[in-house]
Amino acid sequence: MGHFSILGAFAERARTQPAQTALVVAGGSDPLVYEQATYGELLSVAERYHGGLIQAGLGPRQSLVLEGPPSVDFYAILLAALACGLRVGLIPHRLDPAQKLSALHAARPRVVVAGPELLGGWSALSSMWPIHRYRIDFEDTPEIPSVERLLALEPRELRSGGEQEARIISFQRAEQGLIQGVERTSPMLLAEHLSLAAHVPSDPDDVELTDRPEGVLHNLAGGITSVLMPQGFAEEAAADAGPLVHTLSALNVTSLQTTPELAAGIARHLRESSDPPPPLRLRQLVLRGAGAPPAVCRDLVAALPDTHVVIVYGTDVAAVIASVSAGEVLAEPERGRNQPARGLLVGTPVEGVEVGILALPVRIKERVSDDWVASHAAQVGEVVVRGSAVSRDVLGEEDPLRTHIRMDDWTVWRRTGDLGRRDVGGRLWLVGRVGEEPPRSPVPAPSPNRNQRSALSR
Repeated sequence: MGHFSILGAFAERARTQPAQTALVVAGGSDPLVYEQATYGELLSVAERYHGGLIQAGLGPRQSLVLEGPPSVDFYAILLAALACGLRVGLIPHRLDPAQKLSALHAARPRVVVAGPELLGGWSALSSMWPIHRYRIDFEDTPEIPSVERLLALEPRELRSGGEQEARIISFQRAEQGLIQGVERTSPMLLAEHLSLAAHVPSDPDDVELTDRPEGVLHNLAGGITSVLMPQGFAEEAAADAGPLVHTLSALNVTSLQTTPELAAGIARHLRESSDPPPPLRLRQLVLRGAGAPPAVCRDLVAALPDTHVVIVYGTDVAAVIASVSAGEVLAEPERGRNQPARGLLVGTPVEGVEVGILALPVRIKERVSDDWVASHAAQVGEVVVRGSAVSRDVLGEEDPLRTHIRMDDWTVWRRTGDLGRRDVGGRLWLVGRVGEEPPRSPVPAPSPNRNQRSALSR
């Protein structure tokens, strides 16, 4: 590809295909009511926000928090903030007010662009009163101005070079209600994009629905159209997939990234609905998370026979670790009644991610060597990952010694908490979670020879 960053790839797309639709913002219950922006229009708005952020005195390594419904302005501000080299904290809608305030405190921003719910809790954080606040809903009040105030009259080109300092911090709910922020640097965002593009290629005329901001950035770098759904749509679709199916049809969506659970709901709706199914152009269905059982793959293939279904195994710290098609999952012989569980096939590890299967202590206090890692290689053990597409830093981690393996060469393995094994073809299977009892007699994996003792595989 040759682009220096996600931002550079987007800017090049906007200059070579300005009339291509970049974003379609669906309108809730009526999918035919929406706004959209072309690549050229999105670039123009982003460059005005870039100028405004510079005028506000923001520069590399300073922080901005962004929270609100998916919109053209949301992504224009995100692109502008990356161009400034900022640390951008993304606070999702599904967090409750107390968790949002906790994330806000952890991000320590200079500027907050958010909805009234988050900004309304400001009195609870008196230490943050000096921060500049803007309403993303364009309401202008004496207390909090509209984000429109950040639109500079003199735009600034996005490719300023500062984006190499930029990073995105995606806040999420962790165990026991704690809040963590997974940090993705600009090089990591590009590595994720290249891995996903290699294993889940898109067509130039694809229209993709994804609810992940990182997924939208991937699409903007690849020159395809992203459909943005209203906040809370995933929760509503989990209860009733009918409106989502209608949206997929009405907006001619050709690619959908979602969870196995939501995809199973779509298959169930298509199978059980008494109404004739609407025409779908769905070319590709990407299932994210920790794999999909054969039963789910079978239902999806039956309900969507013309759709290519692919499973992308990933975690919070590494969105793309391995991938496999539903067809390959279904091609595996089924387990007999008295045979041990084999686990979930999640496929071949992607470029940019090294995968190890290790038997590990609960906490690892000291830096370790490659020999130490090799001595802990196991046929069934915890899946650990490192590489250019793996996050090193997570804000708010309760005990990093449980989640990191720090190496002598200053690289870091991240522990996924998943138990896995490799088959004779090098494919990765998940057999449970750390702390759970693994299968007693899994299908044996090959013993590592001298050249494989590092337990690393690309």
